[in-house]
Amino acid sequence: MISIRDLIYSSNSDVMITREMIRDRNVRAVYDKYPDLEEIDNAIVSARTTGLIAIIDNNVVEMAHSKNLERQLVDKRNRFLARNDISPDFDSEKVICDKCNDTGFFTNKGGHKQVCKCRQSDVEECYRLSGLKDFSMMKLENYKDDYFGNGEHRKDLRKKLISIVIGTDKRSGSSLSILSDGIQTGKTFLAVYTAKLAINLGYSAYYLKLDDLANIYEDDLEDLKNYDILLVDDYIANMSMTGMIGTRLNSVLESRIATLKPTVIVTSFQVTSLIAESDVRISGKLKGAKVL
Repeated sequence: MISIRDLIYSSNSDVMITREMIRDRNVRAVYDKYPDLEEIDNAIVSARTTGLIAIIDNNVVEMAHSKNLERQLVDKRNRFLARNDISPDFDSEKVICDKCNDTGFFTNKGGHKQVCKCRQSDVEECYRLSGLKDFSMMKLENYKDDYFGNGEHRKDLRKKLISIVIGTDKRSGSSLSILSDGIQTGKTFLAVYTAKLAINLGYSAYYLKLDDLANIYEDDLEDLKNYDILLVDDYIANMSMTGMIGTRLNSVLESRIATLKPTVIVTSFQVTSLIAESDVRISGKLKGAKVL
């Protein structure tokens, strides 16, 4: 299982390399313009090296000499920088992104950690790895509560889903929830929005349709048990009686309910019919689910 946190942690090493390259390029440009400064800096490095050797050899006289020489060179350097109007930190690494300080995350106005825009490529890759590769055109910024009509109802559903994602859902009961709504009411759009929002907030999330369980690998099945939030779309009760779908879903739900990891079942059918017509193992879990 690869999460957005894993991807950003991995890309941080690339950012550090880029910062070092930028610093080295800037230093080289200053040295090319002011070769005397490079000579001073090399002399400082030499004095410090001599001082370290003196410490190892316990040569008190050489230690004092090296320390005094370094002090004189540093003073000479500072005067050279001031005289030529060179920034004292010209040889320091600078952050590339001021918003996240190159960590990949910043704290948004709501006080929640959020993935920075500078890591959008990581976000897009995480979408692809989280079952969302077919929904690349669905953008968070394009979401509108009233896009499919009945805006207030969808706004209420969206708020409930967000509370599940960020852990502020105060309703008691199972970590399993059911989003039941009519056909062509934008349930999939809302589920995809929720998964993408979760990823942008630094959580691991996965979106799949129920029939995807028919062809899933065992390793991927184990991963489904560990995502921070799982959304199972297009749930049809009688499909849970088909092949290995019911067995696999039951295994995932058992693990996630036991570890209190949020799971959302998305369906066009009434909850009562889901309970009545699903695999008996899953039916028992649906009975205790929260209905959005």
